Amino acid sequence: DKFTLNLITPGLSPAQTRAQAVELLRDLDALADGVARGIAQRASAHTARLHALQHRIENLDDKVKQLSASKSARTMLSSAKYPKVDEFENYELLYGDVPTTRLVEHLAAVKDLD
Repeated sequence: DKFTLNLITPGLSPAQTRAQAVELLRDLDALADGVARGIAQRASAHTARLHALQHRIENLDDKVKQLSASKSARTMLSSAKYPKVDEFENYELLYGDVPTTRLVEHLAAVKDLD
């Protein structure tokens, strides 16, 4: 989402200037709420991914403990569950559709590694 702010027009009467200042402050408040909401959504999504990863780690820990406690020999077969990814996930820009110069350079460097 893109955000636009209408700035205070110079040369207005004091009453009009105050009215535009109040409107600008409301717009800034809405903008700050939108940015905070976007950050909170991304943080909760990352937290959910971390919890899922923690759950997988705990499950694997339990399996390792069971195997290490066993006295008998075991043969384990496992398919490749996590093969190499041919393509990386696209980066999601938080706001706007124009990537920063640093991100463009990073994406170019990652592409050169392939």
